[in-house]
Amino acid sequence: MNAGDYYKGYIQVLQDHEDNDGPSHHKDMELGLGCTQDFENGFKTRAAIWYRYGKLSHDQKQALRDARLGLGNLNSSSKKRRLGAVFATDYTSDFGVLGLQAEWHDAKDANLDRRAWAFQPSFKFLFDGTLYQERRFFNSLELLYRFSSLRVFGGAPSWSTPPDSALAAADLRMHTFAAILEVTYNVKLSAEYTVVEEGADHSIDNNEFLLHLGIDF
Repeated sequence: MNAGDYYKGYIQVLQDHEDNDGPSHHKDMELGLGCTQDFENGFKTRAAIWYRYGKLSHDQKQALRDARLGLGNLNSSSKKRRLGAVFATDYTSDFGVLGLQAEWHDAKDANLDRRAWAFQPSFKFLFDGTLYQERRFFNSLELLYRFSSLRVFGGAPSWSTPPDSALAAADLRMHTFAAILEVTYNVKLSAEYTVVEEGADHSIDNNEFLLHLGIDF
């Protein structure tokens, strides 16, 4: 969740399950270009753009046709494409690291279009830590806020869809508040709370709280 750690960003609603069932005629092709730049005054920037193209498998089209998903009627096209861009910058001072990340994604499956974007400021406090048995603990604490938005087009429910639609909301706006504690150099403990706003004049109580312990080996 650190600003710019992953070029493709954190918009989970556009994440796809790959075809892992052996030989497949629906493999995706992807191109990406990214760059980083460090400046002497403490600034660091990262930027990337990527494009993926493929074809929908039979199972994928069946899932999209599922009325419970509220994704509207698909046409006969099997085209699938993804386009995304992310930009991140941070500034390191004696007090900590101030970060800013922005990302944009566009996805199309047949005649179903989705667009998403996100904006994330963060600040990481740097500490001297506590030395114990040649290992330093509690080196940093990062606080961040993230706003992300998903819009669905192509006959799917939107913010103006009547309340009796098959899906209460296809459009989403999410506010995420998170804290990430570096326990030691390979262990991080994070807690985040996400407030989800749905479209279609519905208010579903599906806010999320996540507590995560990450260990690198």
